[in-house]
Amino acid sequence: MMALSKKQRLFIDNYLQCWNATQAAKDAGYSERTAYSIGPENLNKPEIAEEVERRLAESAMSADEALDRLGNIARNSIEEFIDIDEDGHIKLALNKAKEAGVLHLVKGIVPTANGLKLELHDSLRALELIAKHHGLFTDKVDITTGGEKLNNDNPERHDRAISTFADAIGKIISGQGAEEQGAVDTTKRTSVDGAPIES
Repeated sequence: MMALSKKQRLFIDNYLQCWNATQAAKDAGYSERTAYSIGPENLNKPEIAEEVERRLAESAMSADEALDRLGNIARNSIEEFIDIDEDGHIKLALNKAKEAGVLHLVKGIVPTANGLKLELHDSLRALELIAKHHGLFTDKVDITTGGEKLNNDNPERHDRAISTFADAIGKIISGQGAEEQGAVDTTKRTSVDGAPIES
C-alpha cells in the first residue's frame, strides 16, 4: 500500500472533523476549483478509505463501554464535585473530581451572579436508557386481542389475529374500509373472534 502524502493526511484529519469531503479537501490545501471532485475521489482511494476506517475504529465506543458510561452517569453524585468546609460553606472542587476521574460526568459549568453553577448529565435519563437496554421498559400496544395474551399455544388463533390485522391494514391503506362502513369508529373494540369487548 502506498504511503499517504502530507496533504492526504491533512484531508483525513479535516474529514474526520467536518464529515464533508469537499470542505476537507479545501481545508487540506487542494484548490477551491477542484476540491468538489478531489474530496470524494480521495475517499474512494483504498489507502485513504482504510486510514479513515482505522481511525474511526480506534475512536469508536463499544456497546460495553457505552453501557459503562451510562452506568457512571446513572450513579453520579454531586459529592464528587464539591467540598464542604467546617462552617457548612460549599465550594466547587473540580480538582477533586479530576483526580477521581469523573469530569466526564459534567455536562456544563455556567457562571452565575452567585458563582459557578455545575450541571451534571441527567442520571434519570441514563437509568432509563439502561433499563430500556435490558428490556425493563417496553411500549406495548394491543391492537388485535382485546387484552388477551397472544402466544403460540393456539396457532390457529394467532394466525386468525394476524390475518384480521392484515385485512384491517389493507382496508385502511386502500380506503375501502371507510367507503364500506362510513367513517371508522375507533371506539368499537372487538376480540379476535369478532365479539365486542366491553370498555
